[in-house]
Amino acid sequence: MKFRNFPGLKYSAMSQTQSMEQVFLEKLNEIIEANLQNEQFGVAEMSREMGLSRSCIHRKLKTITKKSVTRHIREYRLQKAMEMLRHHEATAAEIAFRVGFSSPAYFNKCFHEYYGYPPGEVRKLEKHDSDSLQIVPGAEALRQNSSRGKLFTVLSVSFFGTLVFLLLVYFSDFSFLRNLFNSSAQRNKVPNQSIAVLPFKNLSEDLDYQYFADGVMEDILNNLILIRDIRVISRTTAEHFRGSRLTSPQIAKELHVGYVLEGSVLKYENKARIFVQLIDARHDRNIWSEKYDRELTDIFSVQTDIAKNIARKLETVLTDKEIRQIEEVPTLSSEAYDLYLMGRYFWNRRTEEGLQRSIGYFKKSILADPDFALAYAGLADAYFIQTFWGWYPRPEGYDSARLYALKALELDNRLAEALVIIAEFSFQKWKWEQARKEFINAVECNPGNPMIRQYYAELLCLLGEKEEARRQLNIALELDPLSLVNRQVSCYQYYYEGKVEKALKEIETIREIDTTFVSILWLAYRIYIGKGEGRKALEAVQKIYTFNPKTIKCAVEVKDAYNKSGMTGMIKYNMSIKQTIPGSYYTKALYYAMLNEKEKALQCLEVACEEKVIGNIYIEPEFRNIKTDPTCWEIMKTMGLSGYFENPTEASNR
Repeated sequence: MKFRNFPGLKYSAMSQTQSMEQVFLEKLNEIIEANLQNEQFGVAEMSREMGLSRSCIHRKLKTITKKSVTRHIREYRLQKAMEMLRHHEATAAEIAFRVGFSSPAYFNKCFHEYYGYPPGEVRKLEKHDSDSLQIVPGAEALRQNSSRGKLFTVLSVSFFGTLVFLLLVYFSDFSFLRNLFNSSAQRNKVPNQSIAVLPFKNLSEDLDYQYFADGVMEDILNNLILIRDIRVISRTTAEHFRGSRLTSPQIAKELHVGYVLEGSVLKYENKARIFVQLIDARHDRNIWSEKYDRELTDIFSVQTDIAKNIARKLETVLTDKEIRQIEEVPTLSSEAYDLYLMGRYFWNRRTEEGLQRSIGYFKKSILADPDFALAYAGLADAYFIQTFWGWYPRPEGYDSARLYALKALELDNRLAEALVIIAEFSFQKWKWEQARKEFINAVECNPGNPMIRQYYAELLCLLGEKEEARRQLNIALELDPLSLVNRQVSCYQYYYEGKVEKALKEIETIREIDTTFVSILWLAYRIYIGKGEGRKALEAVQKIYTFNPKTIKCAVEVKDAYNKSGMTGMIKYNMSIKQTIPGSYYTKALYYAMLNEKEKALQCLEVACEEKVIGNIYIEPEFRNIKTDPTCWEIMKTMGLSGYFENPTEASNR
């Protein structure tokens, strides 16, 4: 009441009464707000909080609003739920618990009765016409239901008319139309047993507990991956939808899956509340949901139960082996598990600092439980990636990775996370057939892991087995379609196969997924150099240089070099810039090959071979002009690759 701003003005008796009523309602609502998530909060609790008898509160509220206390509490919760839904704070099922309803089903019923439509329609109505979204209950909601009834009638007539037409088409002589419908349906058919596990929300007061929510989600996903009959989209791809405003059916359509699992985690003291809901995306309906309140020591039984329930809902029969794997408890120490999740949280950042921090947490996890195989596998992976990117000295880094992986396998000889590191170690040591055997073993242990498929594809490509390499990589891309690493490997494989247009198209896809992933433009630069399109090569390399503030001046300098000496000047300039990266001698060899300076290219390859930082010179298009040189073949022999390719000198003499 604005009169409050004028001290000389006296209130009327009615104004005073209204003010007292307003204060009473405000106090009532403040108490409900403070207990919003408490599903046990009711009239008795309100009486204690207000310091008034139940009959007194009921009488006062009835006089003001004509409602009972129970009804007022319920309607206040529904109004808060509507606010959350309109702000896209969480899913309807999660909001149900946030506003104190004991189950999503009861919440849906109350919401529908109050507003005239279910909570799941809020986003749809808002998307189509936010002005027409009815958020006021009562007669208006009933009127809207009436309008909906008319619309439903019209749509029903249209639907049955269309159905009759399609049946006539199918049983008539319009075979070309029938084939069109059939082929289209086949292309758009979504696998029944396919699922995406979206990033879980952290509902804890401490935002730093996001690592725990991420870890629980990832472990549920990893359990599902163990089930052969279910296609599970990897975490890397699912991560792209964190905080997305797309609906579950929209996300499912993008990922070509039939089901979506959503969830949230509330961590407090030594306990966790985990809520999950499984959505049939094709019909946009919740087919299963559950809330778990458990001690942290019981977290693995929750993850097992979730995986089994999902398998049952997807009508998948679990084998005895799959059940044993899913039910396996990796550690009895909640402290070790918590530290492991922290390590994995930083490992997933894939930065030098993140990997270093992950190593610290993995080591602390091992101190808490010396028999925790996954923590050893995490250490092995962290050391391997650091060494691969030149952030840790060779060969010490690879040796450490191998030792930790062997320790993990000593504790669990079927642990795919460790098996793949052993295979990669053999790869780096040029033990090709041993690496092949170890990759196959890793794939057998975890066929749904896209990273293992990607690593295996790289080995096969190096050995010249292009068709099988592409098949393995396609499986990885199906499981992890938004993975930048998988897409990058796909680019290079197309390039090695001589399919440069497909490689360029893949580069465009990568840039659509993440515009900051500029390193892939080095491949575009190489492709355009090979095609003799200097201007396009210049544009690609300038984008790389301008992205980093430290190298902006390089964008100007490389353009000057190109204007002065054409592609030759540009190649020489870029070679001077890239000398400091890991594997620089191999990179210099590529540049010398581009310049057709064969002797210098071979000299650099010999040094790269001695340092064991070298690729397969027989699959790199830039080396096509030096393959016939005997030195080149000797390098192939040293690498143990000569048995996989034909000596071009001998071939030319036949």
